[in-house]
Amino acid sequence: MAEDFVLMKVDGVAVDEGDALPLVYLRESSGAGEGGISFKVGPFEASAILLQLEGLTPSRPLTHDLMAELFREGGMNLERAELFGSHEEEPRARIVYRRGFTRFSKEVRPSDALALALRLKAPICAERSLMTGPARTLAFRREERRNADSLSRRRGRSSA
Repeated sequence: MAEDFVLMKVDGVAVDEGDALPLVYLRESSGAGEGGISFKVGPFEASAILLQLEGLTPSRPLTHDLMAELFREGGMNLERAELFGSHEEEPRARIVYRRGFTRFSKEVRPSDALALALRLKAPICAERSLMTGPARTLAFRREERRNADSLSRRRGRSSA
């Protein structure tokens, strides 16, 4: 992993009160700083991320479950999911994966990169530049944590 990337952990999913769209919160996994990023995702992608965070398995596989199974069956290894771009825009993402000695990189939606990385237990990394803007930097505030807990309770589960 390059020095300009930071290892991240998905810290929760909450609903933005302004437009009622789900937000995914990530924080530095080292715990060294309070840096993090958040961005909006669609409701289906938020559900896929929440299911994985809460350790739930749907009765039939979701798209991300199917992709993870195809990775495993095809002998591919997801090395990492990377979030990148400018702090002034929504982040972009790519997955870096390997089959044998060949490495591949594919740009995907950030929510898909997270959902797949969570299922395959791959590292999630973000460019430091995503955390430099005031709109992106956060200390996962108690208020946001309550929103994530509230969403989890409405789904019948406790927060991860």
